[in-house]
Amino acid sequence: MPRIVILGLASATCQAIGLIALKPALLAGTEPFAASALRTTGGAFAMALIALWPLAAFQSATKPTGRLILWAILPGFLGYVVAVSLLLYAVRSYETGVAAALGSVSPIIMLPMIWFNTKRRPPLQAWIGAILVVLGTGLILVS
Repeated sequence: MPRIVILGLASATCQAIGLIALKPALLAGTEPFAASALRTTGGAFAMALIALWPLAAFQSATKPTGRLILWAILPGFLGYVVAVSLLLYAVRSYETGVAAALGSVSPIIMLPMIWFNTKRRPPLQAWIGAILVVLGTGLILVS
């Protein structure tokens, strides 16, 4: 099995364990935004350590500009702060599996954004995958 598949399965497993572990805390009254801040702070700390590590493989290939920094921070803010907070609000209010299924649909909105930004249509396989995700999520929600 390719290493990337193993890493993907490991990350999905860790995400599921994290959501299941958070459910009791959210039901006990923990504010989802605060829980989201704790979750993302750990990742931000790990990324900061890697960014500051003097190994050549971790050094930027280009000089950071203000625009580049903005384009790195904006998706991070929207993807981690907003999306994770909304996911945790959903986990608090709904069954964890349903909330996770709904949260897994959000990446497909990137396809039109990629198309708009690059002026190139994403490949057919990406659209087929997005349709399968929507259909699969629909099946989960109606059953």
